[in-house]
Amino acid sequence: MDPMQLEGNYDVDPNPSPGSDQGRLQRNSQLPAKLRDKMENLAKWRIATSSIEFPEDVLELHGGHATVSRAFLTPSSKNKWDMSSSDTQIPPKRKVVAVKKMKITAEKNMERVLGLTLREAEFLTHISHPRIVELDGFLEDVSNGIIWLVFPWEDNGSLRDFVASKEWEIPERLALITQIYDVAEGLWYLHSQEPPICHGDLKSANVLVNSNCRALITDFGSARRLTEADLDRHVKPAGDEHQPPPLEAMFCASTNTITLTGNEYSLRWAAPELLKDEPSSLKIDIWAFGWISYEVMTNSIPFQDVHRGTTVIKRVILGELPSLTGDARMALILQLCTLMSECWSTDPSKRPRAEDCVNSLQWMPRVVPNPTRTTNAMISEVRSPELLYGLGRMHKFQGDYDNALKFFTQALDISTDIGDLGGRACSLRELAETHRQQSNTEEAIRLFSDALRIYTNIGDSGGRADTLLGLALAYLSKPKPDPSQALPLFSDALKICTDIGDIAGKAVSVYGLGEAHRFRGEYSQAIPYYYVALRLYTDIGDRQGRASALVGLAEMHLWHKEYSRAITFYNEALQIDTDIGNIRGKAFTLSGLADVDSEQGHHNEAIEKFEQAAKIWEQIGDTRMAAWALEGAAHARWWLETVARGSLGPFGIQRKNC
Repeated sequence: MDPMQLEGNYDVDPNPSPGSDQGRLQRNSQLPAKLRDKMENLAKWRIATSSIEFPEDVLELHGGHATVSRAFLTPSSKNKWDMSSSDTQIPPKRKVVAVKKMKITAEKNMERVLGLTLREAEFLTHISHPRIVELDGFLEDVSNGIIWLVFPWEDNGSLRDFVASKEWEIPERLALITQIYDVAEGLWYLHSQEPPICHGDLKSANVLVNSNCRALITDFGSARRLTEADLDRHVKPAGDEHQPPPLEAMFCASTNTITLTGNEYSLRWAAPELLKDEPSSLKIDIWAFGWISYEVMTNSIPFQDVHRGTTVIKRVILGELPSLTGDARMALILQLCTLMSECWSTDPSKRPRAEDCVNSLQWMPRVVPNPTRTTNAMISEVRSPELLYGLGRMHKFQGDYDNALKFFTQALDISTDIGDLGGRACSLRELAETHRQQSNTEEAIRLFSDALRIYTNIGDSGGRADTLLGLALAYLSKPKPDPSQALPLFSDALKICTDIGDIAGKAVSVYGLGEAHRFRGEYSQAIPYYYVALRLYTDIGDRQGRASALVGLAEMHLWHKEYSRAITFYNEALQIDTDIGNIRGKAFTLSGLADVDSEQGHHNEAIEKFEQAAKIWEQIGDTRMAAWALEGAAHARWWLETVARGSLGPFGIQRKNC
């Protein structure tokens, strides 16, 4: 279906004034040929001026290059009177729209503004995605100074306004990650077009939030289609004489911001290469995406404390960017902080792709926030189970198991009260996983088993697969691991995930099979599973999963005394765990590196790493694993003392399987 197809036929004026078409055609005949061609190509999106009605108390939003007005769009009665019966007609339904009225100044002649407007409209008529704003049509009446674009009206306004509209508490602000994810998806769509599209002026003010609280990228006045030669090099429109003018700074006293006019790149969101007049690429959108994430999580525009444009430029070029982990909200989601830092690389080639941004956000809670929630502290607020799951997972990922258990228990209570079996099973599974990560394996197995029964009864294959994986890992996490119980569970989960096309679940299943074979001492069988898991995790951008697969491979190389390879894999995993804030994974990896040091006779280094790992285990409340790490440090000390006495005896650290 044509994405621009409307419920009404808006391209014909139902009440044309005498000679109006003839007059318009006469005026259009005086336009350059290329403009006339564009007008002809966009003819079916033309809206008659009589179809637009502005209320007396019209709401207007003023920008640097246009004014957006709330209006009503009425379908033409010529073709769109619905017939509910043979003799009954229903009047056409008016649609609330946003009319973008282009500003025309003395410096900007009508033809140039018309060319840029038609160019923006042309972009939108050739793309269609849930995260991209739709074009309802355009109006043009050169003699009366009318050059308008028409879009659906979104009551929640821009993302910037939506974020600033409430004093969101940290849990609800974390739910705003949904909008960040939406923007990343929209960028991925634009960048994957043939040829790719660079938006060029991405910021929270150019992202709308619809009635479902989902984000839509808008304002394509600076968009560019890139040729093959332009990719990762230059952003250059192909064959369009209506190009924006050269870069020019403009200060807006009302908003206390500086905007780069012409290319319309907003200074505070502009990548360093734009400010230094260097070749730009799709990566300028990625730089701006990092700032959108920052805005959503902190409710601060870039360099909010800076009022001089020259100071902003200096800070960007010198890489003097805000501290991320210093903000309480950001400290909870280190993986998002890491992604933002990568987006802000001064080297465009080191910035992630839009696809990488989407994949990096996969694990984070994507729950639509409740914009109508109360801020009255005296009124008890009930959060949705979905939000509670997301909050619990976030705290669990950071090793804050007490808060994780609190949120999952709240979700379980709500799901039980409203009779939501799926929600109850999900809560039980999350509680079980939290207990597993605390080494409370018997409780974890009980909760996983309860969740598995519910998922089986309600026929939820995806939930059943996830629970089978958790249950299998719980059997491997017991003080005396039980791989014989785990193997068939991993195999069943792999079959389900393959059948339903769950690549992430398939990756965990394959990794688990590698772990089960390793616990059984079947190392030659384990290695291929780890490599397949590593590839799958890499393909879907799951950095935490990639780190786990790397640790598994490191274990195999350590067993074969291939120390340099083991160290390489461990170090890469440690870097990932550090970047994304996975402190539990960091503890395991430090313990593995300590084992390598011990086997190579580097006992002082081993003691240091074992003690670092023990400190992390104690921090997250896992006393069993902390005791094991301290035992490793004690063995290393014993070895040093034995060497000092000159009497070496047989020694080996009993490796603890995770």
